[in-house]
Amino acid sequence: MLPVKEKKMIKDRPAALEKRDDYRKLPTKSFSLSWNCVPELVNASLMPLGGIQPITGKMAELAGGAMYDDPSGAEVEYFRSIDARFQPILLVMSLASISGPEDAIQAVPYAISAIPMSKRSIVTTVDVASVKAHRGGAAFAEADWCYSGFDPFVGEWSVFSTAETILDLKGGRGYVDELGVVIGMYYLRTEYDRDDVSEVDRFLPDDKSRKRFLRNRIKTIYQPFKRVEARRIWGAQTPIELFLYQELLFRDLRPQLQQLVFPDGRTYPSLYDSYSDVETRHELQLLTEIDIFFPEERLAVFCDGRHHGKGKQAERDAKIDAKLAELGIASIRVSGKSIIEDLTVAADEIGHKLEELRGQTSAARSVG
Repeated sequence: MLPVKEKKMIKDRPAALEKRDDYRKLPTKSFSLSWNCVPELVNASLMPLGGIQPITGKMAELAGGAMYDDPSGAEVEYFRSIDARFQPILLVMSLASISGPEDAIQAVPYAISAIPMSKRSIVTTVDVASVKAHRGGAAFAEADWCYSGFDPFVGEWSVFSTAETILDLKGGRGYVDELGVVIGMYYLRTEYDRDDVSEVDRFLPDDKSRKRFLRNRIKTIYQPFKRVEARRIWGAQTPIELFLYQELLFRDLRPQLQQLVFPDGRTYPSLYDSYSDVETRHELQLLTEIDIFFPEERLAVFCDGRHHGKGKQAERDAKIDAKLAELGIASIRVSGKSIIEDLTVAADEIGHKLEELRGQTSAARSVG
């Protein structure tokens, strides 16, 4: 087969990455996903997403308290009686790198998105009979589906097919970060009582966090789609973060993406951009959100766009860095320009800082 010719989706890739022999190398057969690179809280939030969503008290009552992806007979009759409609939604994982021996290839993710199924650029809607026929999505999940030419930052893609077909057509060449692997599916109700939503949120620390989680869960996961688009759930926020993350992965480093920092020094995975608005940041006294974080060394890496380094933003950044230092968190700020033009130098700076911090930790242990 001839390789698929697609337009390049993610732009301005650093020359340092393009020069790597394995940067544009794709596997020619199946591979596994490195879920340990996805924060536990994000994993926990994704686990309930299957079958009909959101789960409501009414659904739990009809199912006798035992909820499954395949809707019960009572649920089917209820949804049929109210002529309920559903949008099939796919959960899609974007991949930063693929490595390992041929018999144990593993992919490291950098983003997770939600995408509605569609036909002729119109969001698909189905009735409960279709949901039941596909066992709440279980039948669909038996095949490995994949997007090719997928850019999660703008929500566009070129091809949707099985992973095997796409990898065959690619012929082992292409950008791995433009593959979007389907990792789950759920059926989103187009109308439901928001006050009756029953959410799995015991993994969150307090009622305030649970309230915020549900509010943003509804906005990101449970808000019916009016158009075909990709909604970001977790991961790198910009291409420059992705590029720096990829370079660090090539150096066998495994930092965490998108970590929140609170005034008492606690760090917490960013979930569904639920802390991005000013109201929430003020309410929870959030200090900042770290783009790339090394938890053991307590090193925060910020990938700064053009608005950083100037005027009031520069002053705010300096205050954040000072506060982080008080909390025992070192920080490095890398400009987007340097990531594009001098990626090797930027990654070297991070590597040197990690060595310095590890040396300080070793010295402190020796003294202790």
